[in-house]
Amino acid sequence: VENASLKAANAQQKKKLAALEGHLCKTESQIDSLLRKLNAANDTIQKLQLELKDKDHVLNQRLIDKQKVKQKFNSKIQHETEKMNRELEMKLKQQRQRLKSEMKDKDEKLRLVKQILDDEGNIMIPVEDEPVVEIKTPGPECRGRRDKVAVANLRHRRSQSAERWIDHRPGALVPVGTVLQPLMKRRKSITRLTDPKDITEGADRYCLIAQEHDTDGELETKLYKGDIVPTSGGGAQVVFNDVECLKQMSPTARRKRSGAVGDERMIDESGESKRPRVVN
Repeated sequence: VENASLKAANAQQKKKLAALEGHLCKTESQIDSLLRKLNAANDTIQKLQLELKDKDHVLNQRLIDKQKVKQKFNSKIQHETEKMNRELEMKLKQQRQRLKSEMKDKDEKLRLVKQILDDEGNIMIPVEDEPVVEIKTPGPECRGRRDKVAVANLRHRRSQSAERWIDHRPGALVPVGTVLQPLMKRRKSITRLTDPKDITEGADRYCLIAQEHDTDGELETKLYKGDIVPTSGGGAQVVFNDVECLKQMSPTARRKRSGAVGDERMIDESGESKRPRVVN
């Protein structure tokens, strides 16, 4: 009986062992299946990670290229902007200089015109039958007797080759573009006649240059010429004997002018020369 019970227990244990082995095999099979699935999932993850990495690399490369293109265009735009700014500044500077030069020229012309208008009646006025201008050095004798006229030799002449001119140009003169120009080889230019030594020391001829407008509004340059004659009091006087006119006229002017432009002598109806006088 005891042996039978042991056999029954042994058989029962074998059944349990077989059941456990079957369960173990089933579990191992499930584990293998899960491991295969896990490996497949890991492979998929790695593959996706590689794809993601490649896409990130491509995206980063595109961003880098885009940044380079943007930087290139920004540099080009900045270069063009600086170039345009320099050109605009240069044009503005040239325009400012041109306007400044034009304004300066206009101001200079206005100043010259104003000076001409102011000095038009104060330079030289031709007057008939007026006494000649006398310029003499103040000496002891003439200080006490101002009403005495110095005696001069009107026939006093020197060699033309040794003539020395006093070129008197009061105020600024408007430059003229004429072919004929005043020519005085030996001259001394002055703007104001205040020192008698300018006349008494070594000068033979005197020339006063003035500008005015004629009846037609044309600019006319007049040269009042005279001889410097020594006086008995030690001074000198200027005897005006010639007037030269230099002017330009339009060839299509309606009104014809008689007489040539150049040297001319102012002669009144009686045939005597007109003598201008200096108006201080």
